[in-house]
Amino acid sequence: NSCNVGFVQIGLRVGIDNFYKYLDLFGVTTATGIDLPGETSGIIVPKERAMPIDLACMSYGQTLQLSPVQLISAISAIANGGYTVVPHIVKEVTGTDGQVLETKATGTVHRVISQKTSDELRTALEKVISIGTGKQAYVPGYRLAGKTGTATKVVDGVTAQGKYLAWFIGFAPANDPELALLIMIDEPKGAYYGGQIAAPVFSGIMRDVLRYLE
Repeated sequence: NSCNVGFVQIGLRVGIDNFYKYLDLFGVTTATGIDLPGETSGIIVPKERAMPIDLACMSYGQTLQLSPVQLISAISAIANGGYTVVPHIVKEVTGTDGQVLETKATGTVHRVISQKTSDELRTALEKVISIGTGKQAYVPGYRLAGKTGTATKVVDGVTAQGKYLAWFIGFAPANDPELALLIMIDEPKGAYYGGQIAAPVFSGIMRDVLRYLE
């Protein structure tokens, strides 16, 4: 279940030093290295200025500003057994005769979490969809894993009242991941929870892609 109080308690137990250690490991504080111009790192409260209230807010996702590619990179590290890799736009380049001219190597950046932790998180994220707040992301016949997100937006340095970013992120199949997908809906009107409006979009796209790939 999506429970801010629970995550705050976990965050405070983890502590500032370990929390920032894993922000670094998951690539929040650096660019992913994707082959696109102008990529930026995430925006977070500097560690030397972080207070318990900052840790509490960050523990359930508020005040952390990440790019969509960083989020996909992070969820992929959970899905693939605990490794961050460099994402690319294309897998390989071929000539008109079908010969491979160039292959983009993903390359392992570093290990973020253990295989055991990866397995436990994949199980928990699968339950988000099977019995939790992400039920609307379900695709009949497939095992999916994911997480809902609903964030208040920051405009001109302050939290904007009534403006939200609703999202859902996940991967499939949950037991043998091949695909990761992030849906973000900027300033939705009416319903604004990620589990309500982003999860159904995730379900529709994943359904079509999984069937296409057989």
